[in-house]
Amino acid sequence: MEIEFHLKSIQEIVNNAFQVVFISGPYRADTPRQIQRNINKAAEVALKYWKMGYAVICPHTYCIIYGECVDSVWLEGDLEMLRRCDGIVMMEGWENSKGSEMEHAFANEFGIKVIYEKSETTNNNLRYANTTKKG
Repeated sequence: MEIEFHLKSIQEIVNNAFQVVFISGPYRADTPRQIQRNINKAAEVALKYWKMGYAVICPHTYCIIYGECVDSVWLEGDLEMLRRCDGIVMMEGWENSKGSEMEHAFANEFGIKVIYEKSETTNNNLRYANTTKKG
């Protein structure tokens, strides 16, 4: 099966720009299996938002290289990526993650839209806590 890709002009890309969202939720856990479960959940949420028409940053999926830098490098890098986003998606359970709490506070401080994601078992309701978009 051959797939055709049609490149858009720069002007078309600028005129039809994607909103960029950052996926935030628990990463760390007590066992490697639980960490993998957290990564998988984040990847599922990321795919859902790609299908909804967003461009998505999902730091959980960068785990292949996580062990190569100290935590502060990753956390500061996360905040730099988040700073450039239009919104942040807070996964269910984000309140149990220090990193997610920090990302949430950062988003609120800088007027980044916050979307609270519910799992499929709670009908996928979205609640918008802060619809103020950064300037």
